[in-house]
Amino acid sequence: MQNYIQDLLTRFQYSEQLRETAVFCILFGGEEPSQVMADLAIHNSCTLRNWL
Repeated sequence: MQNYIQDLLTRFQYSEQLRETAVFCILFGGEEPSQVMADLAIHNSCTLRNWL
């Protein structure tokens, strides 16, 4: 059970580098948010919006 809880807590944590890459691609690269989410395996559009 402990491993399952730990997995849930860490599953959707993203590194600072990944966050910066996603924001850069959208703001300066002109890429669509949906494409950036697919390319970087970001699971939630709200997460991406919060980074922006």
